[in-house]
Amino acid sequence: MLMFLVAAAASISVPFVGVRLWDLGAYPTCASQPPPGNICVNLENDGSFLVDLRAGRPDWIKTNTLVLVVGGKPVAASISTIGFEGQSQALEDLEIRYGRPASLTTVVIQNGFGAHFRIIHARWRLKDGSVVEFDGAKEHLDEGEVRWLH
Repeated sequence: MLMFLVAAAASISVPFVGVRLWDLGAYPTCASQPPPGNICVNLENDGSFLVDLRAGRPDWIKTNTLVLVVGGKPVAASISTIGFEGQSQALEDLEIRYGRPASLTTVVIQNGFGAHFRIIHARWRLKDGSVVEFDGAKEHLDEGEVRWLH
């Protein structure tokens, strides 16, 4: 069922949080017993793919990677993070993987109790034309996001 993705999107060359998006079909399905390696893939009912990172997932990652595939090619991926508490480590890991971001900003937000928090936002333009965006926190301090768009 995943084999049509093996050769898809050959122009994509940089893994997203360790996942070779252009090669999703090479990963085993999560239904295999036991799934070999640290990554397996499930085809969701809406046609998207859920990539289960299994063991070795960084502490700042909250959920598995959701990949949107159109015409057999991955066009977007996202992963939720633990938000404010993990944003510094997430940024450090993303900089190791992708280099210095093309843009890096911080925004001060205030919670309902009046406490202020600096939230990191970063964006990378990759050599293959894709973009990685990082929001240290979103609507809630305990949830951020890393997105990949091609």
